[in-house]
Amino acid sequence: MRLGRWELTQYRPRRRRGSRQASYGYRRPRRRTKLAPWRRQAVKGGAALIAVGGLLGLLGHLWSSGWFGDQVDNGQRALVALAGGAGFAVGDVLVEGRQRTGGDDLLAALGVSRGMAIFAIDPDAARQRIEALAWVREASVARRLPDTVYVRIEEHEPLALWQQDGAVSVIDTNGAVIPAGQVAQFTDLPLVVGDGAAQRAADFLALLATYPAVAAQTEAAVLVSERRWNLRLKGAIEVKLPEDQVATALQTLTSMDKEQALFSRNLVAVDLRLPNQMILQKRPAPKERPDAAAAPRLAGKAT
Repeated sequence: MRLGRWELTQYRPRRRRGSRQASYGYRRPRRRTKLAPWRRQAVKGGAALIAVGGLLGLLGHLWSSGWFGDQVDNGQRALVALAGGAGFAVGDVLVEGRQRTGGDDLLAALGVSRGMAIFAIDPDAARQRIEALAWVREASVARRLPDTVYVRIEEHEPLALWQQDGAVSVIDTNGAVIPAGQVAQFTDLPLVVGDGAAQRAADFLALLATYPAVAAQTEAAVLVSERRWNLRLKGAIEVKLPEDQVATALQTLTSMDKEQALFSRNLVAVDLRLPNQMILQKRPAPKERPDAAAAPRLAGKAT
């Protein structure tokens, strides 16, 4: 029974021996202890942190054990198989840009077969394998749904033969050595010689080609000290070009040959290194061998 802030409770005093009588009295009820608001928030925050920490620990364990990866892989495999059954299977491979790369080598690097699910192909991994082929400089691989794999390759373009330290290699337009290039198959390419000549060959040979009379006589272009070029012409004539104003020197050389048949003359060297000057070095005349002393002749018939 509650009376205001009070309540009626049964009072149980210590019983005297032999007494069963119970008496009643009033006493103040116990107050429930209330936490301050900030303490309640702290308790709730702590509980939340404990829950989040436990969840993160569980997720970390599942991740480290590979459970998520397995589920994702299983799901992907199921989707790929489903797509393949729905008509998204490889039926054709379209290749663009192939000239020297072997077809079987290309298909092996691509890693596809007719009928396999087209979504099972990893275009980036296939591209890397194709670019590892000897003649391939750059490649791209793409799916063309529903059933075609498109491959575009850019092959090394043989530019010249490069001689360095006695070894001869085939180089492309970027100056890179083509590992599959067989020198015997490209003997018609121009020859460049010297350290750094491979990297500078494309620009110089393009300039030389604009002077066909000179280019037709050139057997080799030699880079001297990685600064300037010498030309080795037919007939063992050496043309020393300047470091700068190379085009002007080639034009002078062309004009002199047209006017004075320079390339047909008995020359060892043509020096064009100085501006507005041409120094010709003639081939020395062969030394005359002294006439052998005439052997005495005997008159009459030999007996």
